[in-house]
Order: sequence, then structure tokens, then C-alpha cells
Amino acid sequence: MFGDLSGHDAYELLHVSPDASSEEIQRAWRKLARTHHPDRFTDNTARTKAEQELRLINLARDVLLNRRASYDAFRDAPAVDEELFDDPWDDLPPDPWEDEPPPDPWDFDTPPSAPQDPWADATPGAAPPPPTYIPPRPPLHVPPPYIRPPWPQYRPPPRHQVGSRLGLGCVLLFGVLLFLWGFGVVLGGLRGLVHSDEPEPEAPVPGVLAGSWTGIVQHLGDDSTWDIELTLRKGKHNGQVHYVHGECAGTAVPIVADAQEAVTLRTVFPHEQSLCDVGNVHITPSTDGRIQVTYYKEDGVTEAATGTLLRR
Repeated sequence: MFGDLSGHDAYELLHVSPDASSEEIQRAWRKLARTHHPDRFTDNTARTKAEQELRLINLARDVLLNRRASYDAFRDAPAVDEELFDDPWDDLPPDPWEDEPPPDPWDFDTPPSAPQDPWADATPGAAPPPPTYIPPRPPLHVPPPYIRPPWPQYRPPPRHQVGSRLGLGCVLLFGVLLFLWGFGVVLGGLRGLVHSDEPEPEAPVPGVLAGSWTGIVQHLGDDSTWDIELTLRKGKHNGQVHYVHGECAGTAVPIVADAQEAVTLRTVFPHEQSLCDVGNVHITPSTDGRIQVTYYKEDGVTEAATGTLLRR
């Protein structure tokens, strides 16, 4: 009923007498609550103990202020005698293992004597027969050492040896040539596979445009510019184009050439550099040794960007 007090007496917890008034109980509780308040302690162990003391003090105050009559009756009631029960193990039969064990038959005060040998008084018999004679194994036959005969031995003519050596050399030479021919075929096939993805040039590059060129291109719609590097070969060959200081590297494919030695180049970039493609490049040689670069819009007529390149 009052198990929250954990067996403690409410009057003893508040340090008041059983006939104390409600005011005395309240004053005693305030004093103890200030003393055992957890905020007064910094150590974790002391704080935990103060919290337990404060909880018991609060329970004792609530009991004496709100349920004092019930608590006094519970406190004055006689203790219930402990009910005794018969031990069911008392009627069990005695444990046979608790009896004294029988004597050990092998436990002697003096060790027994060894048994008598039954063959000690026997009459000796006949002597054993002699061992059987085993003849020794004859020695292995060792052939006599080889002695070169006194007459001359026959040797084949040396021309046979020369011929066999020549035949072996021809076979080795033929094998080496066959290997080199097969290696060349494989290497040519690999080169064909490597260059098969590169677009084929459609127009020749005139000699005046051959070489390495560099310069700046300016967009006509605003002030944005970008650098360009061109490397071209004379004849029907692809060139190289670089933008943004080499960060964009692609192939310049000549697709159109006119009588004025002007060439239109289609730029091809790898898939990961697809944003580098700004359209076809139209280059025209100048009389001062430079070349003019022009980019057109999608209509092919309106200029989008222009620039001048110098030979590097």
C-alpha cells in the first residue's frame, strides 16, 4: 500500500514526531528539500543520491499531509506472521551415495608376492637345430672396359654435314621471313582499325595554308574571344585544331576548297569534348602571309566570329 517509501518510515524521513502538526511537517519538508536538492551537488554520485533522498522526502510529505490516517493505521497494524510450510524434500528416502563405501579389495597393507614361474622347475629339452646354410649371392658380371679397336673407323664424307647444315639454315631463314610477314600483316590491320574511325578528307589543302597557325577569334555579337591553333598538311590530309590553350583538341577535316585557295574545315572532337565544337572553320590566305578565319551562323551567310592567324 505504501511500498513507494521502500520500507522507510515517513516520520523518520521528515525528522518529525508522530503527533506533529501539518505546519511542522511542511516546515520540516522545506528544510530537507533545500538540503537535499540535486542542484546543490556537482558530483554525479552525490547528485543521484540527493535525487533519491528528495523523492522519499516528497513521498513522505504527501503521505502525512494527504493520507495520514491510513498511514497511521498501516503503521500501527501488527506484523503478519510468516506462514510456515512443510519442506517437501524432508520425506525423500536417504541418499545411497551418502553411505560409507565398501572396502577396496585391492587395498593391502603389504603388496602381494609375485606368482611363481611355472617353467622354473621344467626339464630342459633338446637343443635347437643349427641355422640353415644360405649360399652367398654370386657377384654381378661387370663388362670389360671399352677398348678402341686398332683398325680405323669409317666416317661419312663431310659433304653430308655441310648439306644438313645448309638445309637447317634455310628452314630457319624461311621461318623468320614468314614470321616477319605475319607480323607486318597484323600491324597493318591494327593501323587500319585505329585510323578507320577518323573521318576521310574531302578536299585538298593548298600549300599556302600548310603549316601551324595560331591567333585569336572574336565573337561579333559580344566581346567574347577564344584562342585557336591550326596545324594543316598540304594535300588531301586531315589537320589538327586546338581551342582554349589545348583543352579542346580535335581533328580539322577539309571538306571544301575553291580556286582562291580558301578551304572550309569541319571540326571533329571526341564525345567527351562535344561542347568544344563551335562550327565549321573557313580560312582564306592573305597577301601579307596571314590567314583570315571566319565562322558563319546556321544560315551559312551571316558571319558569327572572325579572326586573324599568324604562322607559328
